[in-house]
Amino acid sequence: MQTRGEFGENLLTPSVLDFIRRDCTAQRHAGAPARHAMHLAFDAIRQARRARYVVTQAFTCVTAINPIVSAGMLPRYADISPDTLSIDPQTVTILPSTGAIVLQHTFGIVDDAASKAIVGQTHAANALVVEDSAHCVGRMATDPQTRRPLADISIHSFGAEKVLPTKFGAALWLNPDTVDAPVRQLLVGALTNLPQPRVTLDTAIRTYRLQDRAYSHLPSALSGRLRSAAQAAHLFYPPC
Repeated sequence: MQTRGEFGENLLTPSVLDFIRRDCTAQRHAGAPARHAMHLAFDAIRQARRARYVVTQAFTCVTAINPIVSAGMLPRYADISPDTLSIDPQTVTILPSTGAIVLQHTFGIVDDAASKAIVGQTHAANALVVEDSAHCVGRMATDPQTRRPLADISIHSFGAEKVLPTKFGAALWLNPDTVDAPVRQLLVGALTNLPQPRVTLDTAIRTYRLQDRAYSHLPSALSGRLRSAAQAAHLFYPPC
């Protein structure tokens, strides 16, 4: 994950960035779209902990639910707080065989106090916290006192429809203090051995914005058919 360079400014708030630079330089991994990074995280948790469930919220994108199912687990939906539009720590229930809870920062709302409460409940249930920072451009929930990141696994999206002009991509951060060795080994191994994209996929990713602009200028009926045909031929790669 880059923090400077082609993006111009830091992607993380200064306190979090300093913490990662000082203590966690080996804990960051670049990846494919965020939904793929989430799939790898949930798959590692399922294997290492023999987990069945992931607590999440229904007020989210389908691309945040698909990775749970594709990893072989079941989503359990919790109520959300009207203040944060994220899981309400006052009402959440964590069942046995739960491997993780998703801490989603909806619309970029990061509530550190509520996040800390959720993390405490999750760890008490022997589960991990997977932070969905897709709306946050690298921001992470931190402890209000220590300013240390709270999540066990934090996933950041640099997708085509996000605020960074990177077309596709993601970064995954592992908390060096809380992620146990079996989960870490499985996840780092999966990330380290990610295959290079096929030539057709690489081309589709690089030309996504150009293709999207072209399709958007066509009549809707024709645009839809052409997008579907190009996607079936692996020439067009949609974000969702």
